[in-house]
This record gives sequence, C-alpha cells and structure tokens, in this order.
Amino acid sequence: MLAKGKAADITILDMDNYSYPSNKEIDYTDPLTVSSGVKYTIVNGQVAIDNGTLKAIHAGQLLTSNGRKL
Repeated sequence: MLAKGKAADITILDMDNYSYPSNKEIDYTDPLTVSSGVKYTIVNGQVAIDNGTLKAIHAGQLLTSNGRKL
C-alpha cells in the first residue's frame, strides 16, 4: 500500500513493448542496461526512468541479500 511519508518504488510498463535483455544483450560492465518498454520508474518520489530514459538520481538504498540496509 502506498502511504504518504513511506518509501516506495513504482514502475509503469508498456506491456505491448516490454522485453528483458537476453543473456547476449546484457553487458555486466554496463550496469545501466534496462529492459525495453519501461516507461517510468519512481523511486521514493524521484523519477529514475523518465519515458524510457534512465536519470542520474540516488533516491534508493542498497540492501544486502537478506534485506539489511548497507
């Protein structure tokens, strides 16, 4: 549930054009590879992907594999 003052990530997809990169398309030296069809992603109130374009924001938090914050 979304609530004012709480952390949230929201992604809006164009399902007719959505696809995840194949193993051949993923370049692990380029961590900014994104799926096609991702129109918008909002991270804690800041637009991270705007009409398919990745923006340089730092609104999220890194988590460990067990969910602890770094």
